[in-house]
Amino acid sequence: MRTSRLGLALKAILLTTLAIVAVGSLAYGVITGWRDSADLERRAEEASMFKAAKDPYQDQEDMTYPPSALPFFAIAVPTSSKELRRGLWIGLNLTALIAISVGILMRWGSQWPDWIRASFALAIVSSKPSRGGMALGQFHLLPLAFLVGAEAFSTRCVLSGLFVGLALIKPTMVAPYLIFMAIRRRWGALVVAGLVQISLFAVSAWQLQLSPLFLTQEWFRNARAQSAQGTIDVPSLMLRIWPPTDLS
Repeated sequence: MRTSRLGLALKAILLTTLAIVAVGSLAYGVITGWRDSADLERRAEEASMFKAAKDPYQDQEDMTYPPSALPFFAIAVPTSSKELRRGLWIGLNLTALIAISVGILMRWGSQWPDWIRASFALAIVSSKPSRGGMALGQFHLLPLAFLVGAEAFSTRCVLSGLFVGLALIKPTMVAPYLIFMAIRRRWGALVVAGLVQISLFAVSAWQLQLSPLFLTQEWFRNARAQSAQGTIDVPSLMLRIWPPTDLS
């Protein structure tokens, strides 16, 4: 009986501590994101240029997302109002956090005890990537939510592929998962993901009146420059072997 009470007390202490940390972490992310969102403001500049049919890769050297990201940012990052933009982005990231937690618990933690499930969810909210993503207006919680969704619905080929295709907007996070999908022979979902990316590339090429190959070369050029400065990860092994191209 004494051991049982001690166990309950320790669980209560753990959950209370994690809840306090989670609330503080979330508050920091939301408040700082509302005031700052430095990365989000860069995405807003790129989205604004894209909507005006101007090439973001030419004027924004830190534009290291693939061309397929431009239509997504044009929709998800409002350029008319700073308050609307930051409020929507914080809301999207909070939704992504919920989706990540629920998806992981549904896929892998359905048999865990309730206190472990609650602790895990609070730990995700408390993590540095969660608060940092919202505070700086970064783009990693949404792709992660798409990946978790792809795995949670892995038996539904089209839906899983759609999630992966959207997550590929940030290829540095998603490339290893493509290998995992290939090993599991989820060819249908891979085809759907590829079609999603091709469609987004085509939209960008049509809007900017530039060829997909040219846009890809511009993307690699910017990514290579940022990699040389040590500010981002190398997007893929292709970046290392892609021959430098004179885009002038």
